[in-house]
Amino acid sequence: MCPTHGSLIDKEQAAYTVEEIKSWKIEAESRAARELERSSATHPSQATSPYSSKDIATLASYSGVMSYQVIELIRGERFGSFVRHDVTNPLYQILEMKGNPRYKFQNSALEKLRQNLASEVEAFFTHFGQQSAGLPSGYEYINVSEFSRNDPESRSYWEEQIYETQRLAQGLCSTAMRLLEIKENN
Repeated sequence: MCPTHGSLIDKEQAAYTVEEIKSWKIEAESRAARELERSSATHPSQATSPYSSKDIATLASYSGVMSYQVIELIRGERFGSFVRHDVTNPLYQILEMKGNPRYKFQNSALEKLRQNLASEVEAFFTHFGQQSAGLPSGYEYINVSEFSRNDPESRSYWEEQIYETQRLAQGLCSTAMRLLEIKENN
């Protein structure tokens, strides 16, 4: 019994017999068992995973690199005049994993997601690399105020470059999030 109902029953010892309380327990346990069986029948994917143990391990590897916190960090990056390494380092790890057969999925749908993620990261770095310069703690990136100081008409060009970087980052985060959700559901 829960604390509320248990104390009510204990206060009135003569009102409820031991046999009656035991029958409630048996009935509750039977009801819970039936509910579990029904839940497994309606949601078979929760009972067993459709993915191999290798694919589950690979999902865990990708989720370790592109965790929810990392995805949110990248999504929140404004890509202004300075971009920290903790934003870009996980993306470099994804590129390193791309060519390693250890991280290839057996499931074709997962493999397609992995290839899409790698392509999106490559597209991001192709664009990002055109305007960035490496520093010990991050990357110097587009400083709109500084870049447009001598040429005010270039401001919209630089803003568009930042917007494109943000768009590419959002796209790869969406793909990484799909892999993370699959891992969480298996």
